[in-house]
Amino acid sequence: MRNFARLLLLILIFAVMALGPRAWNYAQTQGPVPGWVTLAGQPPAGSTLDEIAEAIRAPYYTEPVWVYYGEERLLLRPEEVGFSVDAEAMLAEAEAQREGLGFWRGFVDEILHQTPEPLDISLRYDVDETAVGDWLSDVAVRYDRPPTSAVVAPIRGDVPFTTTVVFRPGQPGLRLDREASAPRLLEALASPNPEGRQAWLVLAEAVPPPPDVTLLEEVLQERMERTPLLSSVFVRHVASGQEVNIRGDVAYSGMSVLKIPIFIGMYRTLDSPADVETAVALTSTMTLPGVSNAYANWLLTQIGDGSAQEGAQQVTKFMRRLGLTNSYMAAPYDADVPIPHVVTAANSRSDLTADPDPYMQTTPKEMGLLLEMLARCAEGKGALLAAYPDEILPEECREVIALLEMNPIPTFIKAGLPEGTRLAHKHGFSNENQSDAGIIWGPGGPYVLSISVYQPHWVEYRYSHPLMADIAKATWDFFALWASTRAE
Repeated sequence: MRNFARLLLLILIFAVMALGPRAWNYAQTQGPVPGWVTLAGQPPAGSTLDEIAEAIRAPYYTEPVWVYYGEERLLLRPEEVGFSVDAEAMLAEAEAQREGLGFWRGFVDEILHQTPEPLDISLRYDVDETAVGDWLSDVAVRYDRPPTSAVVAPIRGDVPFTTTVVFRPGQPGLRLDREASAPRLLEALASPNPEGRQAWLVLAEAVPPPPDVTLLEEVLQERMERTPLLSSVFVRHVASGQEVNIRGDVAYSGMSVLKIPIFIGMYRTLDSPADVETAVALTSTMTLPGVSNAYANWLLTQIGDGSAQEGAQQVTKFMRRLGLTNSYMAAPYDADVPIPHVVTAANSRSDLTADPDPYMQTTPKEMGLLLEMLARCAEGKGALLAAYPDEILPEECREVIALLEMNPIPTFIKAGLPEGTRLAHKHGFSNENQSDAGIIWGPGGPYVLSISVYQPHWVEYRYSHPLMADIAKATWDFFALWASTRAE
């Protein structure tokens, strides 16, 4: 045992004699920061802590950085945002590597002929985050570009009173994403390399808002004022409820437009699918202009349990129950009966008159509302089903719509729509009144359009046809633009 102790002592003495000078030399050559430690990726430069601290700050950290907002180049000085390198904190962490046995880590690696595993102390700095936010806010105020709303560019055509309306979509804007841009600023400020001291701000496209329906109203109003006709229009988008109502409460002759409630009223009386005779009457009323009134009176007879006059009264009651108080049928078509005196809010107006037929009247708004109810009913919801839950079914509303899609007239509303557009409508005309009311399935879903015009003595088609076509086109274009902005 004693021999083993002597052996250990000899080994220790030999080791001290052999390694002592190297250990002493190692201890004397160690600077204030261990050699295997780098500071922000750089080896310590200097023989004292003050010199090393100055070297840390010196390279580029006090130099400004270039900041890019798109193609705009801005200069940011570190002092503007309170940026400064905390060299003392970095050195304190580096000095900690010299404490205890850590001091001899390099010596052990040297004896073992190993390369010391490097340790990098990342850059420590102070920055005023509020100042960074303020600087970015100021940049946003100066350079952000808000999106623009849609505008109208009317192009007058060669036909009198005809206009092709072009809705120019709103343009996207540019918005600074401050939260995403702040780290890029700090990364540039903390870069020791000239090429790294630049930052590209994060920009987001600001989507233009959907066009407001008042834009469509202004276009239609301007177009309607350029004819000698008294004209009215009612528009409503079924899903969104967007609406344009320009003189929509003026009373006009009901004409064949009132065949829409006759169709619905007929289906309301059916407890089973229509028989052949009824189906023929329905399609003939819709598609055969020369005999459509006669077939419509036959339908009124079925609704009135054998009396066309009673059928007209039932159709009126049907509309009144739905809240359509300005619409009525006082008699069947072409009936030779005394002139009735039916007073409504619409035909009592003293400011505007379209000299409506005393036997049957309606307004563009009420026919538009009825068509909206029909469209909703086809989807299994809405006022028609609520008012007549056991008498009207969604599939019957779809059949009425299919009837209205059979309308063969190529003018009026249809003339203003793109080829192949789904349209369910009914038109009507007399000497002094013309109307067209329909459901149109546009890119943004169905909407209703109801138009009526009046001209004393005789409505001139050179005014009424282009007007209705222009209104239909402008309305289609508006909702197509509205749908495209929502899709984006």
